[in-house]
Amino acid sequence: SKLLGGEEKELYMRYYASGEDIYYLPAAEIFHNIDTERLTKPYFKAVCYRVGQSERIRTLELGRKAYRRRWLDEVVKWCATLVLCLLHTLSLCPSKALYLWIMRRQISGGLAGK
Repeated sequence: SKLLGGEEKELYMRYYASGEDIYYLPAAEIFHNIDTERLTKPYFKAVCYRVGQSERIRTLELGRKAYRRRWLDEVVKWCATLVLCLLHTLSLCPSKALYLWIMRRQISGGLAGK
C-alpha cells in the first residue's frame, strides 16, 4: 500500500526464480522525466530510506536467515561507502562523499525498520 522502492530488483528476482532468461543491454537508452522536487535532498533521503524498507520486507519474506545475510551485505557496503567517501573527499568532491554517506545511512535505517 506504500510506494517504497526496489521494484526493478523485485521484478528481476521473480524472473530469475522462474528460470527466465535475463539480458544486459549496455547500449539501451532510457529516457525519464524527473520533476524538480525529486532533485532535492529531502526527496533523496526519503527514496533511499524506502529502498531500505523494501529490502527489509523482501528479505524478511524469505526468512530471518536471508535478512541476516542482507545485513552482512550492508556491512560490506558500509565499508565500501567509507572508502569511497574518503576518496571523494581527498579528490575535493566532498558533496559526492556527503550524498554517499546519506544514501547508505538512509538505506540502513530503512533496513533496520527505524
